[in-house]
Amino acid sequence: MISKKIVATFRPLRPLIVRFAAGRKLIKYLKFKLWQLEVHFKTGKDAAIAGLDVHQMLWVDPERIKYQCVLSKYDTLGERGQILGGNWDKNKVLFSDLDVYRAFKARFINNEPWENTDFYHRVTAEIASGNTKWGCTTLDEFNRRLEQLEALYTEIKENGYKSQQSLFPDDPYRGEDEISIRIGRDGELLFEDGRHRLTIAKLLKIEKVPVKVTVRHREWVNFRMEILKYAEAHNGKVYQPLLHPDLETIPSHYGPERYNLIRENLDLEKGTLLDIGAHWGYFCHRFEDDGFDCYAVESDLKAAYFLEMLKKAENKQFTVINQSIFNYTDKTEFDIVLALNIFHHFLKTKETYIQLKTLLQRLRMKMMFFQAHEFNSVQMQNAYRDFSADEFVEFILRHSELDESRYLGKTSDGRRLYKLYKSVDNVST
Repeated sequence: MISKKIVATFRPLRPLIVRFAAGRKLIKYLKFKLWQLEVHFKTGKDAAIAGLDVHQMLWVDPERIKYQCVLSKYDTLGERGQILGGNWDKNKVLFSDLDVYRAFKARFINNEPWENTDFYHRVTAEIASGNTKWGCTTLDEFNRRLEQLEALYTEIKENGYKSQQSLFPDDPYRGEDEISIRIGRDGELLFEDGRHRLTIAKLLKIEKVPVKVTVRHREWVNFRMEILKYAEAHNGKVYQPLLHPDLETIPSHYGPERYNLIRENLDLEKGTLLDIGAHWGYFCHRFEDDGFDCYAVESDLKAAYFLEMLKKAENKQFTVINQSIFNYTDKTEFDIVLALNIFHHFLKTKETYIQLKTLLQRLRMKMMFFQAHEFNSVQMQNAYRDFSADEFVEFILRHSELDESRYLGKTSDGRRLYKLYKSVDNVST
């Protein structure tokens, strides 16, 4: 390793340098910079091609990390930024099955003594056999370590979770010692190191914790590169926000404003939702998290590919329908229908115009959120029909069971968003 060779070169001077606090600090800093340099040499080309910042800190919901990656050895700093193929991501165990997680839950949630846990018996047996665990070589040292963990639990409970970078700003290595994860071939977040902190975060239901990625699977990186290639062909952006922690920095044309506007005007907490022209499934991801049973209709093959891959990466359960909405008749009744920047495509020919009217007559729904296109735009030249936003709303009301509308506002591209719904009299009948 490059850093070890350089450190060895200066080893004769170390006794003199460490006599001074500034010298000790300098050595730490130089070793850290050499480590960064080595990571760059080992990962620079692959990381650059994949658009990765291998030192980036991701903020992750602890509940997303469900499995531990089982490895023969862990080297969170030595393997930082690696992109590896193979089946390493298949060898995993449930994090909640780890004896440390069960012990912490017994102690902090159920107020049981440590001595009643398998974790305590395992560690004390290993120490008794002459092994060192977390720097502890005696039972007294281990019991003091448990007291420190109790204090850590109380500190996080009372003051919130803090990153190691914020806790140790003057110690670069400690600042890198966040919870470490690996990312599997499908985008799954696999725990690697930092089990005490992750366990506490899970038990306290912390919303987000900082993590560092040690290794990414080659197949996941290839998929990430496909997304970047798509973005490059679309002015450097994807259409809607990507919610996976390893993708969320990729810019998008739309932000969360449409979801926020819809959510603010939604008086349901659960139900069925149909997204017509779902693209990569952003709204189904968001509304499934909110408790809705979602259906994503996307007829474009390329968009459906990304839709399926991102659904798998996020471990979502919504239904993907890769066909024209006009041909989908398996289910016609929904609580909510999303028609965002999609219906104007059906105005371009007489055939699809008629199919749109038939679709509106067939759908049974409580409400629709409709986003209109820009009237008289270039894309609508030679279209069979073209409507202004208000005319389009009237067209939908005329051909569906909905009979009321409310203008909600404009989104960042200037397009108007409406809520269409049944009046009280209509609902009662």
